[in-house]
Amino acid sequence: MLAGCSAAPAPISSATYYDLVRDSEIFTPTTTQQELDEYAEEVCKVMRVGDVDTSWVYGVKYLTDAGMSGGDSGTFLAQATSYKCPEMVERFPG
Repeated sequence: MLAGCSAAPAPISSATYYDLVRDSEIFTPTTTQQELDEYAEEVCKVMRVGDVDTSWVYGVKYLTDAGMSGGDSGTFLAQATSYKCPEMVERFPG
């Protein structure tokens, strides 16, 4: 649980997720919403592999291994988990 929270954060809406991803320009403009949903699902699957302290590392590694820069990986990791698995947000450092 995040400090000061009594429950995991509510997921962001699909519209907010799509806007955030499009604004960050990580993916090409032709990437479909279905593809963005699938990428978010994959990130959540990867995040569930590790324990609370290391799962975010698995997420970043998964995305960088797929060719994403480190900065973009962190950005998309936050966007994807906030959308599809907000309970994972508490696993981020800091």
